Amino acid sequence: MYEISKKFRFEASHSLILVEENHPCHSMHGHSYIAEFTFRSPILNNKDFLIDFRELDDIKKFIDKNLDHKNLNDVLLFPTTSENIAKWLYDEWKDTYPQLYSVTIKETENSSATYYSI
Repeated sequence: MYEISKKFRFEASHSLILVEENHPCHSMHGHSYIAEFTFRSPILNNKDFLIDFRELDDIKKFIDKNLDHKNLNDVLLFPTTSENIAKWLYDEWKDTYPQLYSVTIKETENSSATYYSI
């Protein structure tokens, strides 16, 4: 099985409205997010790539347009946890890239959430 990953960075703010008011994430705050897309396939294409990294530019454009420097509470229709963002991005791109295996959202250097197919 082959596996490749591509990371996309975006800056955004949010607040987690479902946590208690005294929880630090209840207040508006920001992150330097990393969205890591991982692709898997047992075969390579006719250029010996799983996917050419340059083919993933549409994901970067999508993230820049929809997430970068945004208040995520204003643009996403669900609670803006890293878990939910990872699943949303996975669902957005799975049809375009059948080799998509997982999406990981890192909101800090030490904290991440991953959604993947089984």
